[in-house]
Amino acid sequence: MSNNNNAPAAGASIPSAIVATSTQINTISAEAALREVSLGGLKRIGIADTLNRPCPECEHILPGLLRGMVGAIAGPGAAGKTMLQLQIVFDFALGLAPLGGLFPTPPRPYRVALISGEETELTLARRLHKILDDHLDQVQSDKRQSTRQEYIAELDRQVSIFPASGVNFTLIRRGDRTEMLSTLRKIIDGHDLVFLETVSRLHDGDENSATDMAAVVNAAEWLAKRGPSIVLTHHTSKYAAVGGLNDSAAAARGSSAFVDNIRWLANLFVMSKDEAAECGIGDDMRKTFVRFEVTKANHAPPSPAKWLRRGEGGVLRLAPSMVKPAEGKKRSKKDASSQGMQYGF
Repeated sequence: MSNNNNAPAAGASIPSAIVATSTQINTISAEAALREVSLGGLKRIGIADTLNRPCPECEHILPGLLRGMVGAIAGPGAAGKTMLQLQIVFDFALGLAPLGGLFPTPPRPYRVALISGEETELTLARRLHKILDDHLDQVQSDKRQSTRQEYIAELDRQVSIFPASGVNFTLIRRGDRTEMLSTLRKIIDGHDLVFLETVSRLHDGDENSATDMAAVVNAAEWLAKRGPSIVLTHHTSKYAAVGGLNDSAAAARGSSAFVDNIRWLANLFVMSKDEAAECGIGDDMRKTFVRFEVTKANHAPPSPAKWLRRGEGGVLRLAPSMVKPAEGKKRSKKDASSQGMQYGF
């Protein structure tokens, strides 16, 4: 066996210059790899490039919900979640402030989509007619027909509604993403805001499992990477209303991982008997009022709850003059003073 005369003798130390050169090469290689890495969806932010450019502006699709992020609307059954979403879809597509001022007027008409796992084409069509009729009631009679046609043409351009009742709408099956997720991504491409209802129809996992619920939110985040904000419709727990959680993010059903992972959450609850008594509303009228409150917003200051009232056909309208403003838990002076602030960081 031939000997390698160039190999260092046993116990001999490697020259420090060689060690330094080797370390430098490894460091350079690691830095180059970090700059180029884009594996498994991960991509390193170029710190120098980021900080040498102007600070980017944030677009709030809903107050506190930025473009490309995931939020949710939670409430018990029959609280009015689908009607609320349809009205937001309708108004945003026309460039109007939803429900007469629930949210600010959008900077431009939005492209909006609703994919409903609960509603049929018939029920969605009836609701759309009721919303349109409600809007036209506020238009001068001699202009209603022309306004109707203008609204219909604009809605046809800006709105995508898909009834998915009876359709296998599962996005996560046994922990893995399904083909439906890729299909949905193609459908919503180019939209500004997308509503998906309901969370229970989007997966076959356990709502009490942090892993399963985080997977649902992660799938929605993947959809949001194409640009729209995604709002998931979720149910609240049976205990939420009786336990006084209607003003809490903890009202959402299942694992807290769902609320922890989304960036925005609004609760929708029918007026309680105690609230009706405080507002001087009779029990026969109580259920026509619903309380809307943003209970989590990572990118906005706290905002007060608002009362909505159901009208003909279940159409919701702000009710500022009918009842006292909904009061949540006592806010600090700092929180109260922030109510007049513009949404932002």
